[in-house]
Amino acid sequence: MTRMSEDFSNRRAEPQGCMGLQSASARVDWALVREGARVRHWCMQGRHWVREKPGMALLSAIGLGCLLRSLPTGRILAGISPILLELVLVLMKPLVWVLGADRLINRVQEGVYSEETKNGDGN
Repeated sequence: MTRMSEDFSNRRAEPQGCMGLQSASARVDWALVREGARVRHWCMQGRHWVREKPGMALLSAIGLGCLLRSLPTGRILAGISPILLELVLVLMKPLVWVLGADRLINRVQEGVYSEETKNGDGN
């Protein structure tokens, strides 16, 4: 295993307390951190490959550009974007309600736990 992949595998290891996360937002935050590390790793690998093989990287970029230029991406995006916009608008309201409920539950639990510790009941 290379040093880069060792560093990446160490970053992906979850901290001890993450298995018992209580809130969905904390789990989402952890997933974003983990995926961000994966994207940074891919970027580092890409930069390393470009430095090692600049000619191959240039030819790959030109080939990919020609391929994308020949595809009807404008028509595809024009057909998909209204559908995606409608989907986002339809799903936005339930998503906001779920996130709000999650925050409310977390706030109530924090208040209950802090009251227990003030009274000396929580052990």
